[in-house]
Amino acid sequence: MISEDLEPLATPIADLRELPGNPRVGDVGAVARSLDQFGQRKPIVALRDGTIIAGNHTWKAANQLGWEKIAVVYVDDDATGETPTHADTGDAFPLKEKSGAS
Repeated sequence: MISEDLEPLATPIADLRELPGNPRVGDVGAVARSLDQFGQRKPIVALRDGTIIAGNHTWKAANQLGWEKIAVVYVDDDATGETPTHADTGDAFPLKEKSGAS
């Protein structure tokens, strides 16, 4: 269940996809238990094309629980081709391979 305040951000889960090469490993089962008990209280973050850049485990857990929708905030890719996927930890990694050497 999505928190009432987040309902306007509800998006079909099928419209989203995991970040390719996501380096994060976590306990999706624990996230699913939390969602089941408390619901979704913060949105996941995705690029306009549906690629999740923050909240991959929440998305997987919601899928496991059979949710049809999840709250999402969409952001635009910046010109560097990197995403602040884990700005809180200082990690960022390329969204796409850069071609050629400068």
